[in-house]
Amino acid sequence: MSETEYEIPKNKQKKEKSQNQYINETELKSLIIRINNKTFNEYLSLYFSELNNLLKDSKNNKEQIVQILKNIIKDKKYQLLLLSDDILKELKELVLSFDQENIHNDKKFKRILSIIEPLNNEILQKTNNINSEKKNDLIRLNKYIKKHQKSKSQKYKRILRDSIIRISERTIIDTESYERFGELVLLIIKNILKKPKFSGYTYRDEFYSDSTDKIFRYMKNFNHKLISKITNQPVNAFSYISQYVHNSILHIINTKNTETEETQNFINSYNSALNDETNNSSLDFFDLRVKEFNCSIKKIEESLLLEIQKELDNIDSDKFLKYTDFVFFYPEDYRISLDEYKDILKLKENLTGTLTITKQKAKEQNWIYKKMN
Repeated sequence: MSETEYEIPKNKQKKEKSQNQYINETELKSLIIRINNKTFNEYLSLYFSELNNLLKDSKNNKEQIVQILKNIIKDKKYQLLLLSDDILKELKELVLSFDQENIHNDKKFKRILSIIEPLNNEILQKTNNINSEKKNDLIRLNKYIKKHQKSKSQKYKRILRDSIIRISERTIIDTESYERFGELVLLIIKNILKKPKFSGYTYRDEFYSDSTDKIFRYMKNFNHKLISKITNQPVNAFSYISQYVHNSILHIINTKNTETEETQNFINSYNSALNDETNNSSLDFFDLRVKEFNCSIKKIEESLLLEIQKELDNIDSDKFLKYTDFVFFYPEDYRISLDEYKDILKLKENLTGTLTITKQKAKEQNWIYKKMN
């Protein structure tokens, strides 16, 4: 054994193994309830305690009430409001459109009050019931949770579970319990990543960071009072957290796969573009080598040279550069003089390709041509 290695005591090995194999559902649910209590209390009680005082004389406090509601809605935590999506959307539109011009719009303001007054009462009742000062509830909670973990009697477990949930509903989480919740979350992520379908991936940091972000962001949506339609039992906190972890891992994998695919597609398209450019260059070069301009001169009025020059002048300048072979057919009865032939040779100096002149008949046997490099 090297100096850096050491043996873990057997009792500690056993303790760690038992912790990694089992997460108490009731403890996890209690922690989530208490975290939501703290979040709810911290971000909304201050707003609504002030709002409650203004609502007592709502007619004279229109501007202040609307301003507080604007602050709540503009706050990133406004989704904590206990409203349905439709009503929340309506409230948002009413409040944000409420300005000095329609400050006396009683119909609009009454609709705002009809939404906010019952919500205000519900939030105040909940925040007043939350116990943030007495430590007795926390002591009892920890005691009941330990008993619940050790108990083998299902009946006693149910009694303890109901007591734990009831106390949790009026208690705010403490620092030690917050740390415990973090340990459980990391343990859930670690065990889910042990599944064969998630093995072999190197995105572990992304898996952990995105999963914890999703859990803490959407944990407020967990309602422990709901009953599962499948099991007819209270909703399972472990399944709720595990589902977010599972979905988060799949999201990271899909995102990474998409990025890899896009990168590969970019590389393929880039290579394809290079190949196309190379091929096009080769084809263009080949086309240039075989591009031929053919012209049959049926009648020569003055000289063959002038007729050739006239045809060359009529070629479009862009197309002119693409031709490498210029072939002219002249009438069989026309005779080329030596001076004219010399002038035709000079004409070639202004051409980029070859110049060929031949009679219209007997092209392969009795033709006169001049090829110049």
